[in-house]
Amino acid sequence: MRHWDKNSGILIKLGSLIRVENAERLPDGSERSLASMPASFPGRDRLSALETLVPAENKLIVDYERLIKLVPEGEVRDQLKIHLLQNREHLFTQEALLRNARKIKGLS
Repeated sequence: MRHWDKNSGILIKLGSLIRVENAERLPDGSERSLASMPASFPGRDRLSALETLVPAENKLIVDYERLIKLVPEGEVRDQLKIHLLQNREHLFTQEALLRNARKIKGLS
């Protein structure tokens, strides 16, 4: 969900409207999501979920690096660079959580 939030702001700035995840249309025409987080996550348990998320985060970082090269200098590119830094920080955290999870008996 965090990527959806960040990228939706960029898409709106570029004039591309997107549907809000798990949103319901209200009588005034707006959309609101009371349960924006996914109901399920990858993996059977904490360890397998982390093992799935680390490669996915790596791929996301590579995708951001490629995208940034295609976007002209300016506000959107600057925002994408900030997102890339946040993704790298998130990967660092996920890798640390995975190392710790592998140390816990019963998880590995």
